[in-house]
Amino acid sequence: MVSMKSLSAALLAALASMQVHAQAQKKLEPLRAGFQNRPWVLQMDAPGFVVKENGTKADGRRYLLAESDSSGSALSITLESVTGRADLDGCRQELHGRTAPGGPFKLAQIKESQIGGMAVLEYMIPVANGAPVNQKNLFACLAKDDVYADIHISKIDFKEKDELLLNAILSSARFVELDKDANLLFGEGSVYYLRQDYEKAIGPYRRALDLEKQTPKLDKARWRVLIDNLAMAYGITGKLDMADEVLKYGASKDPAYPMFYFVMADNSAERNDFDNTMKFLRLALEFRGNVNAGEKLPDPLTDDSFRRFYQNPEFRDLASQFR
Repeated sequence: MVSMKSLSAALLAALASMQVHAQAQKKLEPLRAGFQNRPWVLQMDAPGFVVKENGTKADGRRYLLAESDSSGSALSITLESVTGRADLDGCRQELHGRTAPGGPFKLAQIKESQIGGMAVLEYMIPVANGAPVNQKNLFACLAKDDVYADIHISKIDFKEKDELLLNAILSSARFVELDKDANLLFGEGSVYYLRQDYEKAIGPYRRALDLEKQTPKLDKARWRVLIDNLAMAYGITGKLDMADEVLKYGASKDPAYPMFYFVMADNSAERNDFDNTMKFLRLALEFRGNVNAGEKLPDPLTDDSFRRFYQNPEFRDLASQFR
């Protein structure tokens, strides 16, 4: 498949500019944690918190950690899949066990409650390791399908004025259906794509495309990148027929976008189909002026998929026109 130094670099140019903006906005965006194979995420509104860790533990649990330097608070979300259906009673039992005698710290002001469908536990840790910390701890548990969502918010040097903000963050926890938001799915797929985890990128990208076919919401540049990246993810993982299907759909809706044809040429070269390789490269060249802002058509002579044609004079003559 195409080398990361050629086509992938060009396709990600648009995403790179989007990421710059996303980096600036990350303290304002909701926190989201979810499993790859689920059409939903747990979302929380936590202004000022920055994600420090977001991944899958060795035991399969999904874990997110975020911190707020300005308030000295930390927030974690753990998602755990269980056998059978998760429910609120299971949440209550799990939280109740956290105040059992014999723990490492002396707990004070223990309180259990419920907010909507969320079981809540709170307590203070006045002293830790012989030093006063006055740490407030808020725990919450939600259940969805066969998954328990465990939330922990902690604040050292807690003051009464902090209560309102911490409770607002905790109460914001909710499950959000991904299939209702193509932009969110696009972002999720792009995270995996940028990590070169193409197999995992396919799922959210595919769902985003299916949604776009029903109710278009992505802007033109993102829609093009979605088609390109999904086709690339299919191609790199050996699913050339699926890649062709996506590209043909893209070209049927946007026939003057040259990158679709370049990736078609790439797939044809992978099949050692010289005639179609040349046909699609000519179409890419014909429409080369219609790339997205920040994109540039790759050089076929630096693309590994075309290596078998490097010594062909006809190919070299056409490829030289991309420079």
